[in-house]
Amino acid sequence: MMSRYVSALLAGAIAVTSSAVMSAQELGTPVLKVNRGTAAELTDKGDFYFHPDGHEVRFYRKKGVYAVRASDVQFDDIKSKIRDKFGDKASLISASKTSGGHHFIQVDDTAMARAGLTANKAGILALDASLTELEPVFANKLGQGDVVMSDSYIIRLSSGRDATSALTNLLQRYSLVLQKRLRIPGASYSVRSRLNLSVTERFKLAKALATDPLVDWAQPTFYSQVNRHAYIPDDPLFNAQWHLRNTGQGGARCDADCDANNAWGISGGALLAEASGQGTVIAIIDDGVQLDHEDLSIWENPAEVGGVPGVDDDGNGYIDDIHGYDFVDDGPGASNICGDDGTPGTDADPSPQVNTPCVDLNGDDVAQDDHGTAVAGIAAAIGDNATGIAGAAFSAKILPIRLVSDFDADPNGDFCQRAAEAVAYAGRYADVINNSWGIVQGTCPTLEVVINDVVNGVLMDGMTNVSKRPSLGSPVVFSAGNNGSGWVKVTVPVTSGKHAYEWRFQRSAFPEFYNDFAEQDSVWLDDISFPDGVQETFDGGLGDFTSSCALNACDGDCTGETLASCPAWQLESDPDYARSGRSLRIDGSPSYCSYSYLHTQRDGPAGNISFWVWVSTDLQVGSDKFEFLVDGKEKLSYGDLAQLINNDVSYPANLSNTIAVGASDAGDLSGLTSASLAAEERVFYSQFGESLDVLAPSSNQHLGIVTTDRYGPAGEGYNTDQNIGGTVDADPAYTAGFGGTSASAPLVSGIAAAMLAFDDTGNLSATQVRAFLRATADKIGRRGAAAYTLDGGNQSTFYGYGRVNMFAALKAVRGLSDSDGAFCSPDSFSYQANQDPVLNFLQPIAAEGICPALGPLVPKDELCIPIKTNVGTISLVCL
Repeated sequence: MMSRYVSALLAGAIAVTSSAVMSAQELGTPVLKVNRGTAAELTDKGDFYFHPDGHEVRFYRKKGVYAVRASDVQFDDIKSKIRDKFGDKASLISASKTSGGHHFIQVDDTAMARAGLTANKAGILALDASLTELEPVFANKLGQGDVVMSDSYIIRLSSGRDATSALTNLLQRYSLVLQKRLRIPGASYSVRSRLNLSVTERFKLAKALATDPLVDWAQPTFYSQVNRHAYIPDDPLFNAQWHLRNTGQGGARCDADCDANNAWGISGGALLAEASGQGTVIAIIDDGVQLDHEDLSIWENPAEVGGVPGVDDDGNGYIDDIHGYDFVDDGPGASNICGDDGTPGTDADPSPQVNTPCVDLNGDDVAQDDHGTAVAGIAAAIGDNATGIAGAAFSAKILPIRLVSDFDADPNGDFCQRAAEAVAYAGRYADVINNSWGIVQGTCPTLEVVINDVVNGVLMDGMTNVSKRPSLGSPVVFSAGNNGSGWVKVTVPVTSGKHAYEWRFQRSAFPEFYNDFAEQDSVWLDDISFPDGVQETFDGGLGDFTSSCALNACDGDCTGETLASCPAWQLESDPDYARSGRSLRIDGSPSYCSYSYLHTQRDGPAGNISFWVWVSTDLQVGSDKFEFLVDGKEKLSYGDLAQLINNDVSYPANLSNTIAVGASDAGDLSGLTSASLAAEERVFYSQFGESLDVLAPSSNQHLGIVTTDRYGPAGEGYNTDQNIGGTVDADPAYTAGFGGTSASAPLVSGIAAAMLAFDDTGNLSATQVRAFLRATADKIGRRGAAAYTLDGGNQSTFYGYGRVNMFAALKAVRGLSDSDGAFCSPDSFSYQANQDPVLNFLQPIAAEGICPALGPLVPKDELCIPIKTNVGTISLVCL
């Protein structure tokens, strides 16, 4: 059942905003977002290039989807012209924020042919004089992304050759123009073709370059998407930081945390400085960090402090990089639509983008650059300063590196180069490198090469190793991604009387070569609670439920489609998926034009019907759809659009030498049917698979993460007067609603920094940090050790090696034997909404037209959980 897709989505923040109140009708309006991946049939045209390790990196073209650039023209004008020309057979889709200013046009080739219309290149470009560069749009071999190929390449020359003569030879032989030498190890360059090549010819050129004796390896570049995981300090909000020290706050399960307080108090607190990361630097590669935040200690480049302005004092290739660097291209349109950071390209100020009321850039909503500041606080907010919160490594310093931003329109298609340079820069100065983001797999193998150099501590600048930790390497931490599936509780209010309840699953119809992904298409259902209090766990079978099928009206050939070809709901007892011993499951091979449904009728009082559901679908054309209906009226709809359940760990987190971090919950979601289910679990959104290393506590259905927040006069940050730790008028410098695997990753990065500082030998390598984190993690989950069937019984598909334990990791580094000073039983818990100190009075709900936590069917490019407050309004908890 587990997907082999790899997510390319931002391991993003979860922001709880009491001001983000929307009606159910507004929430029920699905909006297709291009950077989620346009649903289209994929065709194989033989487009591939060679990865640096020699294997083929293949891409598929999206049928009927084209990318064009538009200069000086209003988005709505082009929409209107497309509608006038092609009617409802074509649509203009908003460009993604890192697509180089492209707009995407999607046409129904078959329907247009029937109507006598042709959407060829000339016909589309003729719509408006400003439209240029019509290009095919690709997905990688896993079906991910809206990828547009550029005419640029990254090459690394073979070692031992004269770089100048070899480069000159290549430029002449292949009609290339030198763009720049990249600031990464080896003789690496960005080059562009002088010729007007088709995409087929561009792939051929990439293969020719890769096999040239003068070249070590080569890759084409793409316009793609970056998608945004027993000592008590005196910080006043520390008691609200349940992920560090869990005493049962907000109904959490006591001790469902990373044991940070025990770690800080190791050896009676005599080693507090080392245990809290003193002397280490954590790089936060993100959307910028607020440099003057009161609770963050920002790194300073000693070679640039007091240096000559405008001069590269330390000769590292970066001028005036006193506090890090900004690798963002504020792209075309950013300066005249939203305003930029004052410079057209990269600069030495890694601060977030200046806040702006602009909410639309190239047709997409723009998220302000608030993410990095929240991430930084989880890793290393200053502790024991009687201010705000504490980070896991609260004595460490933060190195801000701005790379990922909605304001980056990637005008040159050079995100891959900039990402590689950013990681290489971090490897020069940081002990640990945190990345709470991901990209489309296959678009940047150069980044893989640089990560390998950083982790191995062999970051070469000419003949000099410039690694912060030569030979030992710096751990590179990535969030696993926020698009996994899992058990989620749905609650729907009903009136008194007799009602017909129906759970419906309609399968997708996607290209035949995706049939081996059929296990992805499934829904699990369990623990149905009716308004009269009767509960159904299916332990005794289907009971008075019936399962059957129906044929839908369909556009096309339905020959051979019969009721017999439509699988019914089945009882399953798979221990890794079934919630209470036995659950209902519907899946199987794709079946055109049919759906399966589970039906029952009940008479009862007014109240709520609730159930737990696990939805796992593909993201291809005509994607799967799961619905819940009461008396034939849709109350819940998931999958009207191509959806985003890509369970496997995202890229680059899934690389063999990164530390992939997923999210664990607080150990108790209210409404559990038995104490046996009251265990720490993977949070439903957290992606999983064999490349997952560990989990770390993060946001779940009723608890967020308290961390530092960006603040300023223009309403920056996530905080909207949230109640944090019982303080009604919360300090805007902090937020209680951060989360996702974006929060899990920096927690592990902070722990890794503390491990390096705590090591008294000075020989702890990046590889050993990863091994210690794995070996000392707690085996969580309702099945306990039985769920850990990989790597000799140490690893689980869902939990990796378990939930990270900072106390145990530090003890292992020095071989200490301090005992855990746990002060309450992890088995005692209770939840009362009106006693929740972090998110007071908030409970997950579902209502008509609202999709609760199952997918991004909201007007923003986010996964949102609608929350009903005690005053009846609806707030959103959003990824």
